[in-house]
Amino acid sequence: MTSRPVFIIGCPRSGTSITLDLLSAHEDFAWVSNLLNEFPRKLELSSFNRVFDSERGAFLLLKRHQVKTLPVPVEPWGFWTTYLRRFRWKTGGELPPHRHNEKDITSEEAKTVGYVVNAICNYQRKERFLSKYTDFPRIKYLTQAFPDAVFVHVVRDGRAVAYSYYEQLMRGSWRTWEEREWWIRGWPEPWRKEWLAKYKCRLAFVAYQWMYFVNEIWEDARDLSCSQFVEVRYKELVKSPKMVLANIFEKCDLRMSSRVDWYADRLALTDMNLKWREALRVEERVMLNKIMKEDRFTRLFDS
Repeated sequence: MTSRPVFIIGCPRSGTSITLDLLSAHEDFAWVSNLLNEFPRKLELSSFNRVFDSERGAFLLLKRHQVKTLPVPVEPWGFWTTYLRRFRWKTGGELPPHRHNEKDITSEEAKTVGYVVNAICNYQRKERFLSKYTDFPRIKYLTQAFPDAVFVHVVRDGRAVAYSYYEQLMRGSWRTWEEREWWIRGWPEPWRKEWLAKYKCRLAFVAYQWMYFVNEIWEDARDLSCSQFVEVRYKELVKSPKMVLANIFEKCDLRMSSRVDWYADRLALTDMNLKWREALRVEERVMLNKIMKEDRFTRLFDS
């Protein structure tokens, strides 16, 4: 059975996708491609990922986001929800949003998803499994199937996350704002009352969403050993990717990879943390700072 799978977690728009992209270049990782996510029952599609183990594999890594025929690592909601009935909560349901726990996964589901992940690794001829998902941490939930799993939490300046999240809402890419009455039911009561009394706008809503998800992750990770939880700051990742990646690999009992080194050197990583300062009005920036004033969150700010 595959040992110590690695799950990248975090609030949406925190840098989990670039983290997945970098980590997936490691020769020892199997991962879910866009193709397998579309057809999650056809596990044999995993074998297409072995194209990156060819002589031209490193070069193909650089091309995989441009060439449509190449597999790319994705946040595989289709895959997870195929095998785990409660992996994603039904928004707007009777139950408020909340962290998944050990009671939300059946023993049969845990057994099945373990078998599926092992099959994916076998098809790709890899020893370890890598994936990512955002919003709720699902730590107590997934450790029922993978008790030795490692969780890599990518955390980014909440003001930058809020602005990026806000952009998605304004474009109509996400329906979170339309679902806000359901989402705020999960927030701590003081946050919910404060938002309803003082703000009730999209930008403030996503600021509280960031605080909510970061807090949920910290709470769910409380019982993990230090060898099972790694926290990565987005700013440090884009500034010194090889140093950050080396630390992640060490925590995951993996060697540093020359291919990852080569790949990281050739990616044009850009720190997008300051975009919110340029795009938002003064009063909007002041509002974000005021909402995120709590000490446990300001320590995550970049300036």
